[in-house]
Amino acid sequence: TVYGEGDVGNFKKLENLINKGICIRFGDGKNNKTVIYYKDLIKMVINIAKDIETIGKTFICGTECLTINEINRILIKQSKKAILKIKIPKFITNILVNICCFSKLKIIKRKIKALTQNNEFNIESSIKYIDEYTKFEEYYSSGHKNKKVLFVATVTNHINAFHIPYLKMFKDQGYEVHVASNGNEPIEYCDKHFNLQFARSPFKIQNIKAYKQLKKIINDNRYKIIHCHTP
Repeated sequence: TVYGEGDVGNFKKLENLINKGICIRFGDGKNNKTVIYYKDLIKMVINIAKDIETIGKTFICGTECLTINEINRILIKQSKKAILKIKIPKFITNILVNICCFSKLKIIKRKIKALTQNNEFNIESSIKYIDEYTKFEEYYSSGHKNKKVLFVATVTNHINAFHIPYLKMFKDQGYEVHVASNGNEPIEYCDKHFNLQFARSPFKIQNIKAYKQLKKIINDNRYKIIHCHTP
């Protein structure tokens, strides 16, 4: 399982729920997950590709194995909130998996199975291809995941005309740089661009939709800094 900035998978969904004050655990939580930080995965893959001895071989890339209980503990610790813990016993979990067979419930079934399955792999053959790696607990306790800045502007060409030096400055300081603006133009030093249909007039109905989209983006990413340039 790959984690890190931009994650939209099960770990991110767990984190979002815990940050809202709820932790739901299906089964006993003793099942293992083999995990790796996305930048470590990139380094590992490059090093494997450089080694001629790896041709024709298959590698499971991972740096550590954690139980769901350990993952929940780490996510609860980083939230620094009082958390309501809901434990769904294994037999009820099995019933839920079996009854979620209709088309609209199959997504729920897949998510429950993903959280209860054991995905522990032998990573001895891949771990030697990386000298140092980020540990899951260190990543979530260091605050590194929140080192994000969001630039907001009505139109994208405003960012390109006035703020590129600032985007570069944040990138140089190790920030993940996001932009929310109206327009599809490419933006240098921008890791993620959200194209929102802002209108300059406060009376335009499309601003209501843009506001809701922007609110979700902010809630999902928990930025350290929001730099706003829109009327």
